[in-house]
Amino acid sequence: KAWVLLVALSIGLVSSKKLRQWSGGAEITLRDSPPGPRQLSAVFRAQNSVFIWGGGDGTDNLNSLYRFNPRDSEWTIVKSINESRIPSARARFAYTSSDTHLFIFGGFASDGITSLCDLWIFDISNLRWTGYGTDTVPDTWPSPRLGAVITLHNNSIYLFGGQTVETGIAEDNWYYDLTNQ
Repeated sequence: KAWVLLVALSIGLVSSKKLRQWSGGAEITLRDSPPGPRQLSAVFRAQNSVFIWGGGDGTDNLNSLYRFNPRDSEWTIVKSINESRIPSARARFAYTSSDTHLFIFGGFASDGITSLCDLWIFDISNLRWTGYGTDTVPDTWPSPRLGAVITLHNNSIYLFGGQTVETGIAEDNWYYDLTNQ
């Protein structure tokens, strides 16, 4: 059931009050309103819930975060305790999660021109975003990029590839140690 939901969310099938099962035709009536239509967004699994963040609606990039509770078939919008310090709206960013945190890196800014190279970590338990590389970019930081991929392993985030202004399609590898965060 979880994979059906994840795939449906990632391609935008969940834009109504119904969640359809691919293999059996069953439908679940959703409580509350799900996020509107989206593309190029992220779907995370954490704490027995499914989260969806960012992407675009065909006109603008988004930076809203929603949580779906499969047990109750309920959507809620998740607000940070510090709404003035949240990631900017973006699409084509890299993302991964643990059971306690959501991670996003880089992507394409709302202006349609700028590639980003900031790292944002959302702590699910205290509802707080923390940004790194948001004001000045360290020399030891990946260049701005979109379309990269990241994963979490042994308390480090590993990044590969993407598209940069300098090199086009990138083949570089990076890791970010979360031990001291």
